[in-house]
Amino acid sequence: MPKTIIFVDDEEHILHALRRAFMDTEYVVHTSASAAEALALMEKGKADLIVSDMRMAEMDGHELLKIVKDRWPSAIRIILSGDTDKNTTLKAVTDGVAKAYLTKPWDDAALKAQIAHFFSMHDTLNSSGVLETINRIDRLPVLPDLYYKVVAMIQKEENISKISETIEREPGWVARILKVINSAFYGISVASVHQAITFLGMIIVKDIIISSDLFESVKGKGMGEMHVDFLWEHSNTCNRILHSLYLSIHHRDIPEEFALVGVLHDIGKLLIIKCFSDKLDGLVRQQESQPLRPRIDAERAIIGTSHAELGAYLLDWWNLPHVLVEACLYHHDPLNANVQNKELVSLLTIVDYFSWKAVGKKPRFDIRNEIYECAGITRTDAISAMKKAYPDFNE
Repeated sequence: MPKTIIFVDDEEHILHALRRAFMDTEYVVHTSASAAEALALMEKGKADLIVSDMRMAEMDGHELLKIVKDRWPSAIRIILSGDTDKNTTLKAVTDGVAKAYLTKPWDDAALKAQIAHFFSMHDTLNSSGVLETINRIDRLPVLPDLYYKVVAMIQKEENISKISETIEREPGWVARILKVINSAFYGISVASVHQAITFLGMIIVKDIIISSDLFESVKGKGMGEMHVDFLWEHSNTCNRILHSLYLSIHHRDIPEEFALVGVLHDIGKLLIIKCFSDKLDGLVRQQESQPLRPRIDAERAIIGTSHAELGAYLLDWWNLPHVLVEACLYHHDPLNANVQNKELVSLLTIVDYFSWKAVGKKPRFDIRNEIYECAGITRTDAISAMKKAYPDFNE
């Protein structure tokens, strides 16, 4: 069946342009001049994807997509809005109301390619192999209650003091957050959650809540390279080098919404440890007997899907930003035609490779020259960044 799209904008010339751009596509396209009209269309027949402007009379795009998320959670939610709305749209992405935001004015070919990409990602994460594996899990890990409290306060634009006070009512979480932030990765020393948010930003602290909760839930479990303590070290090493390389390439800090992509990229391995512990021995034995075989091939043979697909499914189920889901899904295949953020995913792949070396393990994959080119660095650049962060690093 053809995919159905609803475009929502209160300017008729925008809707006319979108209808014209998509008239020769295979999609069923509906346009709506208001949020109320869009919701009526959703009631009549569920859309696969809804694209909404942010600033509209009566009900804005954020409120509309929040209703769609609650009532039709499987619909892909995208914002198409002007540069002047960037802060508002970014908030909608980071709080899970929208999966991504696209900017006006748009290029027709690029917009159609992006929408095709969203559908391709959705279909990959809902393929039979992934879903069969997911269906064998009794209960997927859920985000902690504290995360939802913080997101709700961000949506209400509460000040840092109020958010800090909410977190600090839970001493266990304070200890976890400060432990992560005072680690070698961040290179800062803070004594309170308020200081942590001031130094790093609310989005990063929110993401630390996600990552530390899942790592804590499988603390001490696993075996070999799939041991949670080893994965924690690798993931933090990966994140640290990613930030360093990004800064050296762009001469600015990595955007907040990408800040923990290094920590989250291997989250599928934690899901394997948590939910498929009975398969770990088989995985380890297969890797020992076939050391050159890519890990994801062994995972697919034994579990039915790979850690990349499992992790991406989990991040998507949690309604985390599209860029994090994409990076997780393709960090072993950054040159895949479906990858949109090729520079970021290529950079992550390179960092993943060298981070395994930094913790004394031989990576089970190689980096092609095209990946370095896509990331905008050379192999020498990557090695220099490793030696800067780890003076004893020996390539």
